Amino acid sequence: LKIFCGKPLIYWSIEACKKSKYISEIYVSTDSKKIQFYAKKFKAKVPFTRPKKYSKDNSPEINAWFHMLRYFKDKKIDIQNFVSVPATSPLRTAQDLDNMISIFFKKKANTVIGITDSHRNPYFNMVKKNKKIILKF
Repeated sequence: LKIFCGKPLIYWSIEACKKSKYISEIYVSTDSKKIQFYAKKFKAKVPFTRPKKYSKDNSPEINAWFHMLRYFKDKKIDIQNFVSVPATSPLRTAQDLDNMISIFFKKKANTVIGITDSHRNPYFNMVKKNKKIILKF
């Protein structure tokens, strides 16, 4: 709900997705009614309210992913590929997303993750890079 350049943070992630040449559906997973309101206002789909246990400040993002994917599986909605676009990176562009998705397809990867040096305790982060540049959850 933080405002960045006159818009809530969620706006920038949704807009990047809308401008991506690869992303066809935009869903938002949140436990916040206000974020749901803005997501719908900006034309994203919000099919459920995320449980509080996956929405805490220290909740790993991957748990929210699995919750959403279980929702789609239970509803028999076929998801071919999944792109996570957290609202905490408002400078990310559709071109950034398309570059990563392009790498995903060209390299036939099972996952592509954008990373940067950590500015907080690295054990909070989702992945760890070892000397061979292999990432581990």
